[in-house]
Amino acid sequence: MSQVQFTPVPIIGMLGCCVPVVPGTTDTDAPIEQRVELCAIDANWIVGMVPTCDVHVRFICEMLGIDWPGLVEEANRDLEHANRGAPERQRHPQDAVRAHQEHFEGV
Repeated sequence: MSQVQFTPVPIIGMLGCCVPVVPGTTDTDAPIEQRVELCAIDANWIVGMVPTCDVHVRFICEMLGIDWPGLVEEANRDLEHANRGAPERQRHPQDAVRAHQEHFEGV
């Protein structure tokens, strides 16, 4: 089984989430061809090599059976803050997030 590496981002507000989503949403439940925008919510994690927001890390944890509250605690973060919904979060401009994606993923 492959391992997933979660790295907390120590300085938040600098990176946007690079998970492909349906435009105007955080929805990843569509074919990749329809997910033409990047999430762009403030990224608090690097998952593998992808800057990722709490919303999508939580989804990854649920999908893989990883203890989300335990991961947040291990990162010394506040669970209530980490569980905030997408509308309550800062979003970065798409062009900036595309630059983040290029830097981290070499796309």
